[in-house]
Amino acid sequence: MKYVLLVFLFFSSLVLVNLASQNSKIPSNINGEKIINKYLKRIGGIKQIQEIKTLQKSYTTNIKEAPELLIYSQVLYKQPNLYASTSTKEVGDLKQIHEIKYNGVKCILNRVYKDDNIQTNIEGEQLDEIIQEFYPFPILELKKNKQSFKIIEIIKDDQQEAYKIYVEQPNQLDSIFLFFNKQNHQLIKKEVIGSKTTRITEYREYKKQQKILFPFLEISKLIIDGKVAQQSTNRINEIIINQHIDISEFE
Repeated sequence: MKYVLLVFLFFSSLVLVNLASQNSKIPSNINGEKIINKYLKRIGGIKQIQEIKTLQKSYTTNIKEAPELLIYSQVLYKQPNLYASTSTKEVGDLKQIHEIKYNGVKCILNRVYKDDNIQTNIEGEQLDEIIQEFYPFPILELKKNKQSFKIIEIIKDDQQEAYKIYVEQPNQLDSIFLFFNKQNHQLIKKEVIGSKTTRITEYREYKKQQKILFPFLEISKLIIDGKVAQQSTNRINEIIINQHIDISEFE
């Protein structure tokens, strides 16, 4: 028993030394808040982003485990916090439509399949969990809400170096980690880690739309109990900025 304890303490000390060496690579003049500010500046700047009154985005989704499934989606956003999305799923002659509409107060989920139309109100904790994703620039919203950002380490691979940032949200059960390219400060990956699930999204193929930089390719992976459950790819087809959207689209 004493031997096992000594071995455990030995390896624990190695882990601590390793973490310390990783942290020592982080420059003393860099912190999480500065990385977030550099990211926002890189994609266009806060002032330019705040001039976006409406945004429309359409994209297609491919799921590796279900290549025969076709998914087409459209997202609408209007300041200050109006949101609507429509996803159409097709397999052969079968079609299912999934809609979410949020008018700033009430959020309705609508599912249409054949002759069935099922409506559900999303509210309370369930709405609180997903509302952050309604915003086209969720990291800016985190900053507005005065969330803290902490640099965990600098990740290196064969292609690039990246800052790994932990988003400190005391009231959230899931842990959120953001990865920013060390050279250009673009967001390259997000990890959302829960008790049983991990969601990983990679952001690639950045392009400018009216002076704002957007990723046009998102590669996602869902891991449940340590096993990959689903892998999908979102390819952005079009982004339209500041075109009129009638308020009825969100009702």
